[in-house]
Amino acid sequence: MTDSSGMIAIIVAVVALLVLSYGAYWAFEIRRALAMRLYRSQALGIGLLSVSAGLAQLYYTGSTFYGWPPELSFASIVFFALALFYWTNTSIGSDWRAA
Repeated sequence: MTDSSGMIAIIVAVVALLVLSYGAYWAFEIRRALAMRLYRSQALGIGLLSVSAGLAQLYYTGSTFYGWPPELSFASIVFFALALFYWTNTSIGSDWRAA
């Protein structure tokens, strides 16, 4: 049986995942409505960031309190870093491509 702090941590992680999923949903919906490729790429980057942050939070909490394999947590952090790199590259690249 799990203790109360583990249950609270999982509940908080699931709520954070739901909030971030809602943000990702709107980022992907806004992406579909935009016409310029540059802005669509930025919206995709924001959506990927919110999904990867939620997964990283969920896997980290699970590996801390429930002994899930830490490889899942590491993989989600790597996915977050790649999504952050993609979004940063798209946002910085917008200055010289738009001019």
